[in-house]
Amino acid sequence: MELKPIRKNITLKDQAYEQIRQAINTNTLKPGTALTEEQLSSMLSISRTPIRSALQQLVYEKLLSQDATGHIYVSTITEKSVQDTSKVRTVLECMAIDSAVFPLSAVTVFLEKFNFGALAALPVVTLPVNTEVRTIAMLIAIAIHFFTDFL
Repeated sequence: MELKPIRKNITLKDQAYEQIRQAINTNTLKPGTALTEEQLSSMLSISRTPIRSALQQLVYEKLLSQDATGHIYVSTITEKSVQDTSKVRTVLECMAIDSAVFPLSAVTVFLEKFNFGALAALPVVTLPVNTEVRTIAMLIAIAIHFFTDFL
């Protein structure tokens, strides 16, 4: 018996959403740029209804801003929003490390990292994740986070 792959149809709203989102992320649509349904409808060659739905989703995700008159603009990134995002990212990374299970011993990790062949195949010893290990892992995550921000 032969099965054919299932084709997933992507809605016009989802296609419009992805196109606009990508244009924002690649800075093709610059921060502060005013967007209208008519303009986007003609650019994407689709009706205004899927455009409207895509814009609503992007406003909800804060990639677009809507003023009191209903006009929609590409959101601007402020220094405070970058700092807030950085703080949330640090907390989430630390929480992920804190809840992680470390099934490899430090020796096994070292051997695998430096490709010591057969030595790396030694039995894996599960380490209890104690406070010291969590603290070191969190400090490493924080250091990596801050170093990547400066690169």
